[in-house]
Amino acid sequence: MLLSACSGSGSGGSSFTPPGAPEDAGACRYVLEDDITSPTRLINTDSNCDYLLDGWVEVSSLLQIEPGVVVRATADARLVIEGGELSAIGTAQQRIVMEGLSHVSGFWRGINVNSARNIAFDFFDMRDGGQVCSILFCPDVGLMVDNTRLSFTHSSVSNSYVIGMSITGDVEIDAFANNRFFGNSLHGLAVDGNNIPGLDENSDYRGIGDENGIVGVGVHNGDQTRGEIFQWKKINAPYLINGYYNVSGGTLLLDPGVELAFDEGAWFVVEGNGVFKALGTAAEPIIIRGQQARPGYWDGIRFEESPWDSNILEHVVLSHSGNTEGLLSAYAAINLDESHVSVSNTTFKDNSRWAIVCNEPDYPYEPSVITDGGGNTFSNNESGDIDSDCTVR
Repeated sequence: MLLSACSGSGSGGSSFTPPGAPEDAGACRYVLEDDITSPTRLINTDSNCDYLLDGWVEVSSLLQIEPGVVVRATADARLVIEGGELSAIGTAQQRIVMEGLSHVSGFWRGINVNSARNIAFDFFDMRDGGQVCSILFCPDVGLMVDNTRLSFTHSSVSNSYVIGMSITGDVEIDAFANNRFFGNSLHGLAVDGNNIPGLDENSDYRGIGDENGIVGVGVHNGDQTRGEIFQWKKINAPYLINGYYNVSGGTLLLDPGVELAFDEGAWFVVEGNGVFKALGTAAEPIIIRGQQARPGYWDGIRFEESPWDSNILEHVVLSHSGNTEGLLSAYAAINLDESHVSVSNTTFKDNSRWAIVCNEPDYPYEPSVITDGGGNTFSNNESGDIDSDCTVR
């Protein structure tokens, strides 16, 4: 059962105690167990727990949650937004809380936004959600956001048994700032690469004081195709490429201090109209490495038919590449196939194959070209530094 708009709240309507709902259900004032099919407001009562979320509740209309509301969930409970709208806007003094009846990691299933008109969280804390999902195509995440506009500010996700929060490529981020992800068993946050520019530098993705089980922002496997600049900012944790990421359109721009960490056998491809710019500085180099510090752990960067002088690596440290068991083994930290790249002040170290290798071109195609901007260093690259098939200028 649920509580409709409360009189005296400034929105009209009337308050009621749903038939059969006890005054105090497990120390919660009301029980929330029915689907929400008409505009509904959850009010802040004088109870320590305002609502008990029980079972699977689907929202297909507008659900507003007042500042200070506390919702506690039974084991396996889930809130699903399917075609509806959610506005959970708290304040610094009255944060909104959704948590398990027991503070056990993954006690309840969490929030699934499958399709919504708009989702907004501010001064909102979600705890104890997120279980391993046994249903086909069901994500292992506490707060999943898909196919909506999203505002997520001054909020937190913690104590998930799996990933804390996931944002897919069908989400348009309106605001994302000053959030915290901590104490989750896996990543605190996983996001589609196209939405990474919407993240802010001031959020805590590491979980300082209570680190996530996997430290870093997970990047969903996918392709960057749109012809625009995608800027990945320096944050307080690495971006984790767990499978693959392709840049086939627009420019991927890495800011100084950005760190990319690749899982075993993961690969990164720049192809066609895609451009890659990794612009570090002497004080803040860009780090591109394996998630484990072992030569040959990940694949490497492949440039395929990307003959653009705008491909640039500057003040970058590239290490741990050379995995030969993946689908697209590069056999190098950088593999060039009919491509151009400018490299300066970059360190290639601890790679189990080449630092830079070039595929021998077939006539009449142009050879791959490396523009040497100087200041590059090479160490412990088992196959060698620069392949003789490369043209260096």
